[in-house]
Amino acid sequence: ETENEDEDAWLPWEDYGECSNTVKDFYNDDEKKTYYYEMDEFFFSDEKYAKVNDYLQQMYENYRTQYEEEGENHTGAYELVDETLSEGQRYDDNYLVFNGITLADDEYVSLHFNDTVYYAGAAHPLSYYIPVTISVATGEEVTPEEVLGKTWDDALFSAMVLAHLIA
Repeated sequence: ETENEDEDAWLPWEDYGECSNTVKDFYNDDEKKTYYYEMDEFFFSDEKYAKVNDYLQQMYENYRTQYEEEGENHTGAYELVDETLSEGQRYDDNYLVFNGITLADDEYVSLHFNDTVYYAGAAHPLSYYIPVTISVATGEEVTPEEVLGKTWDDALFSAMVLAHLIA
């Protein structure tokens, strides 16, 4: 039942807009790939979310700038790692992955992303979960306190008490 509840939390993002994907490779002077990045970019179709789209555009530009600088300044770890590693393990990369939407109404939208970093030769990537809640009216990111009307700690405490009472 918990698994279904988790699935029910996600809205069908295809009903709200479109997601594009960009991939860019970077090479050293020896034409060996040293770095690449991949980014998902979701935008809402409905004009009422125009300010949200402005916020998202700026967020994507910030990630793209960070990734581009990383690629341009990357000397490449290719030569530093064991040649027995697979091709994909010989360079660093970044991914910005759009996971989906959990809220989209007239007041707020909540989107979820992962920013993943992989370093050449590493066993596993580092992944950072990034929830973003944006005001439809202002196009600015809002805190849980603004949405819930109480501090995050108070909301968690209330949820724990309620869970205890139900159990």
